[in-house]
Amino acid sequence: MAVYVASNGRYYTASEVVEYIENGRWTPCLWEEDTGRELIETRRGDLLLLVPTDTADFESTFETEPAH
Repeated sequence: MAVYVASNGRYYTASEVVEYIENGRWTPCLWEEDTGRELIETRRGDLLLLVPTDTADFESTFETEPAH
């Protein structure tokens, strides 16, 4: 599953991105075909840069230490 890291520091799945665009919450502005980066305008007029990332890039965030 594709995951994007956004310039607001949040992560979005590809299905969330599609949903937000389809329901009018976001409007796509630019898409870089070779990198997959997307520039999105929100309803409030803010711009978000979405950068595709590999799950492995943030997998360590979810690792937990063994219980003591």
